[in-house]
Amino acid sequence: MDKAQTAINNKLPLIFTELGTTAADGDGPICKDWTQKWWDFVNKNKISYLNWSLVNKAEGSAALKPGTQPTEAEECKESNLTPSGLLVRNELKTHDNGVTC
Repeated sequence: MDKAQTAINNKLPLIFTELGTTAADGDGPICKDWTQKWWDFVNKNKISYLNWSLVNKAEGSAALKPGTQPTEAEECKESNLTPSGLLVRNELKTHDNGVTC
């Protein structure tokens, strides 16, 4: 976060292209506290971000359960979301940003 804060202090534009819920390798357990710290930071500083990762792989960061088809992902059913996917969806729904699922 220090480098991002330095960029903000220097009035540089930022977008976080891979904000995930697990360690950098994409696997392992969800780090809820650390993820929330990043969300608090990006929300406070009005920084856009993309979630890592909207896939149906069997790994901790995957938003979709294995076997979920693209058409099922569009439906945004809780039954298709992993714990990571639910965490991200619930965070997005706390903001007035057009997310409806």
